[in-house]
Amino acid sequence: MNKSYNIAKGGLLTALSLIFLYLGSIMPTNKLAFLTLASCIIPLSLLMLGVKSAVIVYAASSILSLLLGLKGSALVYTLFFGSYGFIKYYCEALRKPILEIFLKLAFFNVTVFISYIAYKLFFIEIPTVKVSFYLLAIGLQIAFIFYDYALTLIIAYINKRLSNILK
Repeated sequence: MNKSYNIAKGGLLTALSLIFLYLGSIMPTNKLAFLTLASCIIPLSLLMLGVKSAVIVYAASSILSLLLGLKGSALVYTLFFGSYGFIKYYCEALRKPILEIFLKLAFFNVTVFISYIAYKLFFIEIPTVKVSFYLLAIGLQIAFIFYDYALTLIIAYINKRLSNILK
């Protein structure tokens, strides 16, 4: 029963990720909010199912979102929002805050660069921003730190309030 129960939970979490990704791809203004909600599914699956099953949820969500043609949402989810739950999990297991922040920011910067290159390859026009590169880079770093903190709060809330339901 345990394996089938975990498979069912994984399927529901994958479906929930796909719903958030789909909504993010059709809504003109809330893409980032839905991507953030989709990214919460991986830490939730880590809490509920463990690492191996969470990897399957991530892989299934990524592959299905690409197959469904969710374009930019699927690419950004696959490169950053989906995989970040694992990076956060392993970085925070180190219990060294300075190293954690450094590794998380390094991951963020690499994925931003890869996303930029991938977007440039797959899409014709790249939106131009009339802001200094350095100001944009600092703004992105600050936004990422807020995102990481918000994700930490969500995980803590889920762990505290829903721990008896999750198991």
